[in-house]
Amino acid sequence: MLEGLGGVLLCSLAVMTPWLFGTTEDWSIRVMNIGCLVLGAIFLSVWLFERFSENDGVEWNSSGLSKVSGTAFLIINLLLLAFCVVAYLNARATFSMNDQTFNYFEDFKPNLPTTYDKDLTEQSLITYLGLFATFWSGRYWLARGWERVLRRGPENPSVYNNRRFRALLWVLVINGILLAIQAMLQRLGRSEKLLWWRDSWWKDPDACFGPFSYRGNAADYFNLIWPLAFGFFILVLKYRRTGDHPTKMRNSDGPQLLLIPGLLILAIAPIFSFSRGGTVVAAVGFLVFIGMLFLQRSISKKAKLGFLSLLAILAIAGWGLAAPYTRARLQFLKNSDFMTGRTEIYANARQITHDYPLFGTGPGTFRSVYHLYRTDVSQEWHAFVHDDWLETRATFGWVGFSLAVLQLATLLLWILSPGRAPVPQIFTACLLISLGGTLLHAKFDFPFQTYSIFFTFVLISAIAVSSSPIRRV
Repeated sequence: MLEGLGGVLLCSLAVMTPWLFGTTEDWSIRVMNIGCLVLGAIFLSVWLFERFSENDGVEWNSSGLSKVSGTAFLIINLLLLAFCVVAYLNARATFSMNDQTFNYFEDFKPNLPTTYDKDLTEQSLITYLGLFATFWSGRYWLARGWERVLRRGPENPSVYNNRRFRALLWVLVINGILLAIQAMLQRLGRSEKLLWWRDSWWKDPDACFGPFSYRGNAADYFNLIWPLAFGFFILVLKYRRTGDHPTKMRNSDGPQLLLIPGLLILAIAPIFSFSRGGTVVAAVGFLVFIGMLFLQRSISKKAKLGFLSLLAILAIAGWGLAAPYTRARLQFLKNSDFMTGRTEIYANARQITHDYPLFGTGPGTFRSVYHLYRTDVSQEWHAFVHDDWLETRATFGWVGFSLAVLQLATLLLWILSPGRAPVPQIFTACLLISLGGTLLHAKFDFPFQTYSIFFTFVLISAIAVSSSPIRRV
């Protein structure tokens, strides 16, 4: 019962977070954090019941590399959370936005992580705890699904036999398609209101897209979902089946046909958002996907040509719809000031990293300290660096930044390690395109400062470590 409740809650949170205006406001962040922490409590209870029961779980024979990398990833998770806890408890100051003043604390230790805005670090810590709970709950829920697969004993057990895995992917993909349809209709109608009723931040129909006030965040979200959708489509084609056993079906049969128009819409969405970075990331992702597709021996030439035709159609359709505005936006490549003022933010942020090299100014504190580093009072007071890599260095210092990079490296090793439920290599490649595209765009924008994108990134990571790419294809 608890597992069922937790699964429903996990899927509900995945659906909710983009529709809550990208979960960028305090009320929506609180709702998601409460949901994530409740999710963690549910699966902690399940784990404890299982731990102290006499029922021996059935497990996949994970490889030593998979177990080591998973354990290392958990340890680094806990170290990063400990970093945030120490910074919060060892706070140097808190910042009042109303008075624009710092209230300093005297009893802090300069040789430990600290923060210059205790309140913002507290909010960040709660968010990180919620995302920690989401990742490990999602992974545990999927792992328990694999146990059910093995108990049923299918002849050729595969990732697709896991009903929970299929349900979660259908939820993410269908939700993404619906979101893309709404966003594109809103754009075609030239509405400046989010979801047609809520004022956007800039009140500009070209700046917002769907429920996101910032088109760059919308592009980031769709660049996370479309590779996942393409990978899932390939998985459905490979394991077309009835019940729990694969059966031979014609390509014209099965639910995969419902995905084809949705794939077109999802792939066009990042381009139609008019985000320059999102368009570039989508183009890079498509090129990597095509390269990986043609390296797969298990996919027929006819299927490869079909995919290539599909990509050509969506490229033509996307460019035809978005060309007039996108061409103007992409002129930044020929413009010496193509970063549209962000070089000023970068220069000021680098000064922060120079002054606080080891531990930074504290998790989540950039918006509170940035005004002190403006070289002129006429410069705008920015809340984000538009470079999450640089912002992490400024707020976490080299210690926290190194832990974050090590965490990503360990995650990659875990995803690629053998010994878990098998999936085609192209599916794992699609998940890596999703995650890698977000990390690439993070160099020029702030996807990890946007809750819905960070949450979806974490959830896709949990899906990725629940399976292993098949070595021979």
